Amino acid sequence: MTIRFLLYLILLVYLLVLGLIRFKKLTLPFQILTVLIACTLVSEIISRILINVFKNSSPVYHVFNIVNFTGYALIYYFLLQSRLSRKVILLLIAGAVCFSVFNTIFLQSLWSFPSNFLLILCFLNIYCALLLFRQMLHDDEEIDILRQSVFWFNCAVLLFYTAIFLNWSFYNYLVRNKFNTKTISTIMYYLNIAYYIVVGISIHINNRKAVPVKQ
Repeated sequence: MTIRFLLYLILLVYLLVLGLIRFKKLTLPFQILTVLIACTLVSEIISRILINVFKNSSPVYHVFNIVNFTGYALIYYFLLQSRLSRKVILLLIAGAVCFSVFNTIFLQSLWSFPSNFLLILCFLNIYCALLLFRQMLHDDEEIDILRQSVFWFNCAVLLFYTAIFLNWSFYNYLVRNKFNTKTISTIMYYLNIAYYIVVGISIHINNRKAVPVKQ
C-alpha cells in the first residue's frame, strides 16, 4: 500500500466519521452522500485486496460504478425540485443499470475496467450538476452562496467528473502518443483529494434546519 493511497483512505475515513457524527443534522441528500462515501471506502479496500490476490481490481468497479451512479442520482433526485427532472433521473437509474449489465457481458468483461460505463456516469453527473446550477440561479436564497453546502457539493461534482470524463475520453489517444501516464495519474490523484476535501466542506456546513429539502 502506497503512502498516497493510505492518505486517500484516511481522508475517506475522516469524511465518513464526520458524516456519521452529523448524520441527524444533515439533509437527506447529504445523508445519502455519507452512505456513498462508506461504499466508496469499502470498494477501495476490496480493490486493494483484489490487486494483491488477482493483480486486477476491475471486478469491484463493475459493481461499485452502479452503486456510485445510483447514489449520485438519488442525491440529485432530492436536490432538484422539477418533477420532470426527477422522472428523468429515475429513468436514468434504470437505463444505467441495464447498460452496466450489458457492458459487463458483451463489451468489457469483469476483468476489464468498465470505462464505458464510467464515461456515462460522468456525463450524467455533469448533466445533473448543470441542472442544479440552473435551479440555484432561479432560487431566491438569502444565504451567502459560499455558505450553502449544495453549492460546494455541486461545484465539486461538476469539476471532478468533467476532469474524469476528459481523462478517459482521451486516455487511449494520450497513451498512443506516448504521453506520460504517470503525470495523468498524479493529476487525477490530487483532483480526487481536492474533490473529497470540498465534499467534506459541504458536509460540514450542511444543516437540515437551514436547508429544507422538498421530497
